[in-house]
Amino acid sequence: MEAVSDQDLQLVMRYLLQTVAHEPHTEQTIRIILRTTQSLLECDAIGFSFFPEPSMRVVYGSGADRLAEDLLRQMAAELSNSLHLNPPLPSSSRAQFHSLIMTPILVDDEAVALFWLGAHRRLRALCQLSDDLLTIKRYLLLVANNLHREARHRRLELSQTDFIGLLAHDLRSPLTAMHGFANLLENGNLTEQQIHYLGKIQGGIQQITELTEGIQDAVRYDPNDEGFRFTRRPLDLRMMAEKCVQHFRQAARDAGLNLRLQARQQLPLVNANSRMISRALNNLLENAIKYTPRGGNIAVHLRAEPDQIIIAVQDDGYGIRREHQRDLFERYVRVPRDEHRRVRGNGLGLYIVRSICEHHGGQATVRSNEGLGSTFSIILPLRGDNLVSQTA
Repeated sequence: MEAVSDQDLQLVMRYLLQTVAHEPHTEQTIRIILRTTQSLLECDAIGFSFFPEPSMRVVYGSGADRLAEDLLRQMAAELSNSLHLNPPLPSSSRAQFHSLIMTPILVDDEAVALFWLGAHRRLRALCQLSDDLLTIKRYLLLVANNLHREARHRRLELSQTDFIGLLAHDLRSPLTAMHGFANLLENGNLTEQQIHYLGKIQGGIQQITELTEGIQDAVRYDPNDEGFRFTRRPLDLRMMAEKCVQHFRQAARDAGLNLRLQARQQLPLVNANSRMISRALNNLLENAIKYTPRGGNIAVHLRAEPDQIIIAVQDDGYGIRREHQRDLFERYVRVPRDEHRRVRGNGLGLYIVRSICEHHGGQATVRSNEGLGSTFSIILPLRGDNLVSQTA
């Protein structure tokens, strides 16, 4: 193999360092490093495996598929944290490389990954390759560190989500019992003061019930849950919106608000989950009623564009400052202003709206000015799984 000039090597290493520093997608970073290394060292096959995430196996070249993941995991556990030329492979391995270089990548003294390259011919001496490979290994170590932190954070997040979901589920039974017994007490001979206290109890039960349902839906509709599955049916959004508006009409009257639906044009059917889309719209209507002062107006607009359908809830309520809009759709986020603090809420409603939109390939948006009201939109693209089959 011909030697690479120091000048060319410096250029390549500078390029790799910039890639590690600026490429936001970790897997793409690994691919760039491996491709560059394969070209730089003219090896026939190259690979990187990150063991905590089985899907993180990136390999290139002739014979790259001959090294099974189980074998690589075994080699990473057995090899020291240095470069190894032609390490002893189990007899069961079908790898036929003339030259094979392996090096484990350790994070917190744990072999979390293995970087290797192979050639069907003799490579130049390991001492000549070591400086180049150790530099590349340092770049891969940076990436592995990021991957390891991401995987650990994800595991913690999943554990937390599972715990919260189980807790919310287990709260439902005692809450249902408490609600039933409170209703029985309501039918008894109570004094005015007892009726007042009972109302406080029922209000507290209702508040905890709403929080529990919000937590369950936040866990259920988590957009990061790749295992979540839901059924789709052709959905008439106008009919669904009419039902949602009708459901909230009395609450709007009680709050001194004018609630109306505006959907003049004929809307195409969309292949969606009716319960989920209804929940998203209900959350927006509930928020609009909560955060619009008496005498205000709330309008639900439906319109179709060539490639999407938009459901918008517009109000002339308190509005939201621009600096507070960025994180509105995150979990447990509430607007820090007096009018909002006086309204009961758990900060999950808009997160659920966003999650439902993302599960349907769409997005949730907000346009608002403080003191001039807000418009929250559910945007559903008319493509992919959202399209209604002609045979449906």
